[in-house]
Amino acid sequence: VVCSNLELVRLISETRPDLLIMGNIGDNANLTGELAPHVDIPIVYLLPAQTKNSWPSSKLIKPFDFLCTPLNEREVHLVVEATLYRFDVEKKLDKREQRFDQIVSCISDHIYVTQVNEDGQRVNLYLSPHVEPLTGYPLENFMADWAFWPSTVIHPADRASAANQANQLTQGQNHETEYRIVRADGQIIWVRDSGRTERHPTSTVVYGVV
Repeated sequence: VVCSNLELVRLISETRPDLLIMGNIGDNANLTGELAPHVDIPIVYLLPAQTKNSWPSSKLIKPFDFLCTPLNEREVHLVVEATLYRFDVEKKLDKREQRFDQIVSCISDHIYVTQVNEDGQRVNLYLSPHVEPLTGYPLENFMADWAFWPSTVIHPADRASAANQANQLTQGQNHETEYRIVRADGQIIWVRDSGRTERHPTSTVVYGVV
């Protein structure tokens, strides 16, 4: 039994467990909430069955899973196996994302990934940080609104040709075009926008480079 964050972190560092099961969560919500960012292992919380769906801190701590007391041996095995598997998958995905970000940071071009739904709605799934030095606008402007690029950044005289490219990509056709963009500081520059598409049952994903 441990009674402090530091003591628990020290114990985990010494014993190196694959998984941590924590009880008395109602009395230690602050402890576990502070602990999670410092312990690189999955955490499963023990809760009385009647409180599993109502415990207010669960969304803040983001546990990998719950175990309800009284414990059932079969449920314990299933939860532990599932938690370890999920944790392993998420770690691998995090590493892949880090490698991708490292590669993108070495490329001066702006890279984007856009999803076009069946109803024609376009959503930016990924935008490289290079969109900021390219346009002078913050990344948040583009992530919040797909239309910010065509309505604000593309030069008014070139919006028709850019819209034609967007329509071609929406239909699943690879397309490349050149147009002018107007930076936040008023500077006008030419860019080449190359898009490649991938069709899915309910959407089309566009992978582009500017």
